[in-house]
Amino acid sequence: MDKGTLTAYVIATDGLIEAAKKVNEFGVVVKGPNTGFAVQSPFEAIKNKQAEVMMRAAGELGFTPISRSRLTKLDDVAAPKILADEAQGKKAQAQADAVTAAFGTSWEKLLPAGQPN
Repeated sequence: MDKGTLTAYVIATDGLIEAAKKVNEFGVVVKGPNTGFAVQSPFEAIKNKQAEVMMRAAGELGFTPISRSRLTKLDDVAAPKILADEAQGKKAQAQADAVTAAFGTSWEKLLPAGQPN
């Protein structure tokens, strides 16, 4: 179900590593090809973009502490139903976050019964 997001994460990770190697090799600042003036390395921009893609995908996949706190097993709790277009304040969001955080971040609890880890 998350194959596309995981693929994006892996590709972005590889792109970040390759761009970081080039930044280490050539430096963050390089001479501009036409002017000779110092400019930011194009690999630095690539590195930053790949890191951004990684962080978005990591959040979607539950790889970050904050995103893990929002994962719940539907059998354990009837989470409050909040419509996407329904306005909610900080208090309502905090209550919803507390409900989802109460169940931990163990991947085993999120897998269907009998599925290998």
